[in-house]
Amino acid sequence: MFLKKSTVTKNGKTYSYYKIVATYKDEYGKNKHRLIKHIGRLSDQEADAMRLVLKEQQHQSKATSPLSEKISRELLDSSIFVPKEIQSLTYAPYSQKEWNVADSDLLIMVRQGSGILYMNGRKHELKQDTALFCHAGSGMHLFNENDQMLELDKITFDVVGETAPLSPDRQYFRKKLDWPQFGEVRLSSAYRAHQLVKQLKKAATGEPYRHLFQAQLLFYELLHLIFQEESSSHPFDSKSTIERAVAYMREHYREELSRELLARMNRISPSYFSRMFKKEKGTSFVDYLTRLRIEKARELLQLSNATISSISKEVGIKNEYYFSRKFKQLIGESPSAYAKRPKQFVSLIPNATSCLLTLGIVPRLGHIDPWMLEHYGTKLSLSGFQRIDWWSQESEELVSHEKPDLILCYMESQGLEALREIAPVLPLAYDKMNWREQFRMIADAVGKRESCEGWLAQFDRQLEDARKQLAKRIDDSETVTILKIVSEKIYVYGDLRSMGGPLIYQGLQLKAPAIVQANIIEQRKLNEWIPLQDLPEYAGDHIILHHYPSHWVEPSEQLAHSSVWKSLPAVQNNRVYESNADIFYGFDPLSLSLQLKLLLEHFTSHSL
Repeated sequence: MFLKKSTVTKNGKTYSYYKIVATYKDEYGKNKHRLIKHIGRLSDQEADAMRLVLKEQQHQSKATSPLSEKISRELLDSSIFVPKEIQSLTYAPYSQKEWNVADSDLLIMVRQGSGILYMNGRKHELKQDTALFCHAGSGMHLFNENDQMLELDKITFDVVGETAPLSPDRQYFRKKLDWPQFGEVRLSSAYRAHQLVKQLKKAATGEPYRHLFQAQLLFYELLHLIFQEESSSHPFDSKSTIERAVAYMREHYREELSRELLARMNRISPSYFSRMFKKEKGTSFVDYLTRLRIEKARELLQLSNATISSISKEVGIKNEYYFSRKFKQLIGESPSAYAKRPKQFVSLIPNATSCLLTLGIVPRLGHIDPWMLEHYGTKLSLSGFQRIDWWSQESEELVSHEKPDLILCYMESQGLEALREIAPVLPLAYDKMNWREQFRMIADAVGKRESCEGWLAQFDRQLEDARKQLAKRIDDSETVTILKIVSEKIYVYGDLRSMGGPLIYQGLQLKAPAIVQANIIEQRKLNEWIPLQDLPEYAGDHIILHHYPSHWVEPSEQLAHSSVWKSLPAVQNNRVYESNADIFYGFDPLSLSLQLKLLLEHFTSHSL
């Protein structure tokens, strides 16, 4: 592994970005580079220190057994991998995005072309030299943004474990597997991997029993080939002494910390700890701790009303004058001047970007859906705004270059602490806060609480008027069900955050079927998957339908063709309302206002 440098020129200035890459030979014997980790901007001194770290880690890794061998032993001792289905899929050039949910662990391999897949807040590239692992239950958007056909092989499988293996009463169960690497895995032998998939497909469709063991052996060989790839990136990502020390510093930065304490915790000498820290981080332990505390202070200056004196103590610096001096030295201005000046924001989630734009705040960078951007473009000047994609190497470089005052993201974002290395962070716990609470939290962070309350008051007036209109159209005894169909699987939604639930059940105060109320809403679940035969029990007098067409399912197997669907009273009475799923997916002010408009159109345009 080695450090690779790339340069970016912006506004006449040149910036250096670094990434760690490994060298390998492809199936034709040519040298190739595989990305191990994106580092971002480094000074020349920091880059030299990082090179020393890599050299030392490579030396140490030679003395350890390969990760793939350790993983294989652990997995094979306790699990059985069972291939279920190999499905060949074709996506036409420039096909619309497709939303699917994996019902089993799956592996995606590209036979021809390339594409993009968004999953868990990250952007993944689908290429012939890349495999993609997805856990069971993972939701994903898939795009073909190119002018060539995209052809995929989708291999689904289960991991099976057993209870009480030595007992005559042992039972087998589906097991959740924590993959060493989740997402993209670059293949050093892509040709061999695709040959294995081709052979596996042939064996799986052959005569039963005759090809059973051959298919199983091919599948294990394919997994082993990919596990070998994972071992190359592990040495750099392992929990080193310094990584453990930094994790401890981030948790205990308010307390008295010293290199002696951390060295003692890791059973090494203070002088050796200092040398290791300098090599790993490119700066001394004391300077790193000071910057960590100042960055925490930046967050508090924006996200609280605390005084400078109390913030100084909160971040572990008892002397207010020393705190102010260090703050100005590192940030370039005093804490009071920093607190007063206009800030630059970056939003990594569409809902937060929409909240900012609703408040008249244009972030420097923001992830936002195109339809949202088109709407706000008619109301605001977006000349200083740059749209970014889901979190990826490109977006990370852009955010690192901007050095914003605040980054808005989800609490569950991958690499939350890595974001804090760039700038202060406002993490939003979308599963613990309703949309109004999130809107107010963002408004407080950007100093727009009054505008926020004004918007909410106007929206509440619109809700009251809508309730009066619907009271004339929908009887008190009638119920409404929200269905989302993904990969022809049926999900029933409650009143939490998505698919219009908060607006329908809380805002408009429409009634859910008793089983939806008891099993989903009262249990505080987002949704519940139900089998087709249970649908009549969950279906209300009215159905709000969000259907995501899928290449994964044959047209003849779609819900609309089933006798169960056709027998539903809502279907027979023309009370099924299919809406724009993109708009109903959101829970930001813009999405809620458009959802209200669409629901009124649905309920008032049908003869009830």
